[in-house]
Amino acid sequence: MDGVFTVTIRNNADIDREAVYSEIWPWWVKGWISEMQVRINGQLQGMFVLPRTVLMLADVLDSISYHPSTPPKPTTTSIHLSLTLPARSELVLMIPFTKLMLKYTEHRPDAERGREISSGVLTLLDLAGEADSDSSPDVLKSDRTRIYTPRLLLDVPTPDFSMPYNVIIMSSTVMAVFFGMMHGSLTRRWGWVQLPKASGTAVIGGKRE
Repeated sequence: MDGVFTVTIRNNADIDREAVYSEIWPWWVKGWISEMQVRINGQLQGMFVLPRTVLMLADVLDSISYHPSTPPKPTTTSIHLSLTLPARSELVLMIPFTKLMLKYTEHRPDAERGREISSGVLTLLDLAGEADSDSSPDVLKSDRTRIYTPRLLLDVPTPDFSMPYNVIIMSSTVMAVFFGMMHGSLTRRWGWVQLPKASGTAVIGGKRE
């Protein structure tokens, strides 16, 4: 496992809320749903002891809909979690994941920057309508049916993109040296050159004889 997706959802109301949390991952992100953990107010056990009640994991996590990417055609992976958020509580979802290797043709020009993961969506299912400014505030009356999480930036393994250029430069150098040697051996003519002898003159006492 390369990391863990951690999602924190707080319910500040005095009543339980029903919602669906959804995530869409690219094909190169593989989530380990079997290793997913649910924490409520820091408690990791299957039984959550809250100030007013005791809940089991099945009371919080109603259902899981998981559609992984299916090869050979790369598709996205979608996950939908039906949740019941207890009143005055903090729910934390922890989903381990693994990053798969990308082909060198699938990397973007700014591969060293990483790849972004789309935002998760929390859809509220218990809304009774839009909020009325003249009446008293009601948590079940709101026009904000969806809440989006920030986008994530994952650092994916990248190959050494300079290696092809190094191979090109090295092979070009070898070809240039080989071509120069072959061109020289085919176009040059080798033979003996006889240089003329120097005239025998001498200088004696400042006079040439």
